[in-house]
Amino acid sequence: MRRFIAVILFVTIFLGSLVPKVNWGQSIKLSELVSHYYLHKRDAPKNFNVWDFLVMHYSADSPHAKTKHPSLPSFDMHGVSYLYVIPSFISFSNDTPTLSFVEKEDHFSWLNNYVFSAEKSLLNPPRA
Repeated sequence: MRRFIAVILFVTIFLGSLVPKVNWGQSIKLSELVSHYYLHKRDAPKNFNVWDFLVMHYSADSPHAKTKHPSLPSFDMHGVSYLYVIPSFISFSNDTPTLSFVEKEDHFSWLNNYVFSAEKSLLNPPRA
């Protein structure tokens, strides 16, 4: 039973990670999204594609997005996918499409005042 529950949790988390910021309640509505796409494709011109459909329904400046579609999934769920932080040693440059590594700067200096002394007088007990 534990293994079955572990597999169910794995599948749930894995499939949820493929489409970030969409929970399972919205994922159930994906079949309605596909059928609504085919409805628009039937009424639209020949060059209508999936990207045009998504822009039409999910773009902020689209007039069609303002109409109510309660059966379509909502992709504006609050999720943790936007919390990923790029490490400081990686930087992206606008002029080159490649990844460049940057030296990490030291923001502090450590002063090592330890000096090894091999004098035998420290090991002798005091004499009177």
